[in-house]
Amino acid sequence: MATVDGGFYNTVTFGQTVDGGPPDATDPVTVVDGGFPDSRDGGSAARTLAGPRWQAVIVAAPSADAAPTVLTHARSRSLTVRLREPSVASFVVDGRSEQAAGIVELATDLVLWRDGQMLFRGRVGATSDDVGPSAHEMQVHAVDYRGLLGRRIVYDDVTYTAAAEQIGWQLITATQQRPGGDLGISRYGPTTTPIRTRTFEGGKPVGEAVQQLSELEDGFDWDITPELVYRVWYPSRGVSSAAVLEYGGSVAAVQRQLDTADFANAHRVSGADGGPSPVVREAADIGSVPQGRFDLQSGFTDISEQATLNARANYLLAQHSTPRAAYTVTLRPGAWGGPQDLWVGDVALLVIRTGRLDVVEAQRVYELTVAIGDDGDETVTATLGRTDPLAAGRHERAVERRLRELERR
Repeated sequence: MATVDGGFYNTVTFGQTVDGGPPDATDPVTVVDGGFPDSRDGGSAARTLAGPRWQAVIVAAPSADAAPTVLTHARSRSLTVRLREPSVASFVVDGRSEQAAGIVELATDLVLWRDGQMLFRGRVGATSDDVGPSAHEMQVHAVDYRGLLGRRIVYDDVTYTAAAEQIGWQLITATQQRPGGDLGISRYGPTTTPIRTRTFEGGKPVGEAVQQLSELEDGFDWDITPELVYRVWYPSRGVSSAAVLEYGGSVAAVQRQLDTADFANAHRVSGADGGPSPVVREAADIGSVPQGRFDLQSGFTDISEQATLNARANYLLAQHSTPRAAYTVTLRPGAWGGPQDLWVGDVALLVIRTGRLDVVEAQRVYELTVAIGDDGDETVTATLGRTDPLAAGRHERAVERRLRELERR
């Protein structure tokens, strides 16, 4: 396992079997009858694939003991990795196959590997079957273990005073200790985060509780990695990517969206009844910006500590007091070299010069989708937005050098 400036990538080789990883996969990559790459097949119909090697594996949930199965004929494969929401994957398989018969909703895990890196592990959830006279297609969707924490709840009102990362781990530990609750999640290691006092009401989903804990002034990013490790990045996940995402260069297409409903430069934030006093925050430039004043009321009935409410109000003001466009870019074939080039949390230089758009600025990757063709080709789209004001600084200095170089063109 390798750590790169806050990154977290599994580098187990294909010859090994780790946590349901692809076994016996050291031969050249082949595909049979348009199916999924499987080095163990190799008849006259086999052909060598170009590009990255993807492999999908199904395995029983961590609490069960069963051998992994390589999906040799999965089609329409897709992986979407998100920074602040659960990641998901999907594929289609022949519903009459033995591999389809081995998929059990809520009890089977899907594991995705790319060139030896485990990029996803998630639980199979929703499925659908489309049956006709000549075909039976089964569509399978899986959500990662961060998403599974959204299906776990805090059972009793509880108050913690500890480092924020530790509080998150205590919430996860509590749900894993309940009958049938062991998800196999371990802890990466203590990460220095601010001390918080936080009260959670019974009934709150565990994943939501950890996310709200992270969305405060001086907050953090977190995830359950494919290795089933609870990991916190403080103050933020990702690296300053060397990638320059330029329309007309590595970028083939761009979509820009600016949702004005997200803009507010004056916030009133309230907490639990009988708890902290409401907090009012206004942007420093509210009297001079051309937009004028836009108000927003936010209520958090489960926040009973004044310090937590203050931190939440500061976070909301920083997130919403400047209009922010989101950009979805489609990369040209072969432009993406894998997670080491561009991944969620990374900050890259986005360049769009066409018509009314003259964008040359640092943008953070919030979502990345890879659609894998049956021949192993990749269609990669990334959703980017301006860097978080409260986490800005360490990435922008590296990007500024490339920005100055572009401005000299």
